[in-house]
Parts: sequence; C-alpha cells; structure tokens
Amino acid sequence: FVASPICCPNRASILTGRYQHNHHTVNNSITGGCNSRTWQTGPEKNTFASILKAKMGYNTFYAGKYLNE
Repeated sequence: FVASPICCPNRASILTGRYQHNHHTVNNSITGGCNSRTWQTGPEKNTFASILKAKMGYNTFYAGKYLNE
C-alpha cells in the first residue's frame, strides 16, 4: 500500500497516519514540505504512534531518517 507514488509524501503519510492533503507534504523538495525543519515547527498531533500509545498502551521508538533535510 502507498498513499502517494512519491517517496516523501508517502513516508509522511505512513508516519502520521494522515493523507497527503492533511499533512501538506506534496513532493520531494524542501519547498514541497519534505524537510525536517517543516516538521519541527510544532508538535504533531494524533500521529499513528500517539494513537497506538493512547489506545493500546504501545511504546514506540524512532530510529533512522524521519524526513529528508
């Protein structure tokens, strides 16, 4: 399954659990929202990981690349 045929928007969808029109990462460029600075402007709300923790008690761990810079 892919939410978008483009790498960065698809990765953003997988990490947030949101569709592309909701997370606003539109392409693989910095101006298209595919950079860490865009994602560091504020805390993310209701990501897939936070829902797993809140509803099922899962603890999640991040390792590796998040979004390109």
